[in-house]
Amino acid sequence: MADDKTFCVYLAKDEAIIQRHAKMSGFPATKITQVKRLFDPTTGYAAT
Repeated sequence: MADDKTFCVYLAKDEAIIQRHAKMSGFPATKITQVKRLFDPTTGYAAT
């Protein structure tokens, strides 16, 4: 459940870039979690 939270997904080289963007945008980046694996329709493959 997300309630009143906002989640952003960044493709960034490091955490400092995310913090800088958050500061410039006026949004707090209170928790940054690295996504090590992406699962979406573009990463799947058709079963044969």
